[in-house]
Amino acid sequence: MPRCRLFLVTPPDGDPDRLARALSAAVEQGNIASLLIRCGDDDSGLRALTDALMPVAFAHNVAVLLDDRPELAAELGADGVQVPGDAARYAEARRILGTDHIVGTYCDTSRHTAMELGEAGADYVALDQEVTANAGGAGDGEPIIGWWAALFEVPCVAYRPAGERDVAMLISQGADFIRPPDEMWQSAEHARNAIRRLNTLIGEGAPA
Repeated sequence: MPRCRLFLVTPPDGDPDRLARALSAAVEQGNIASLLIRCGDDDSGLRALTDALMPVAFAHNVAVLLDDRPELAAELGADGVQVPGDAARYAEARRILGTDHIVGTYCDTSRHTAMELGEAGADYVALDQEVTANAGGAGDGEPIIGWWAALFEVPCVAYRPAGERDVAMLISQGADFIRPPDEMWQSAEHARNAIRRLNTLIGEGAPA
């Protein structure tokens, strides 16, 4: 199994049937670790998306996470949540879900927040790196993904959508998970082609 895997993130709105078709095409290509379902504060919309997407994900051993909705994650049987980079939000999600569920945290470009929540027990940190071939990091020119991977064992998601030219860079920096481009959700064909291509690039860029 490749060291670097894919972390899918749904658009904040979208037709459940269309997204399910795209997800079905994506998971057939393999190497997908997780699916983060987003739908803002719309409970009914989130339920509809989860009902459509969760069976597809579970059938392919893909973990299903809800975006900052720990109560619904527990109710609907999701694997966990991703919460914003805030200690109180993280603690509340962990209280609701316990240690048997995934609680990841989106830390933007804040190294301090990532360290704080990683030490608190977050299952992963999502960092909003610049994904360009000449990207640096926050403050000292060191890429934030590389900084994190060199110092910490908590897995890291390169959260900004990555294009083909970014994959080798992110692998070299030590990203554990890469988010595919959002265009993958336009159709099953888009999803199939995007995931197939990223998996090829991951295979080419993985250390021997």
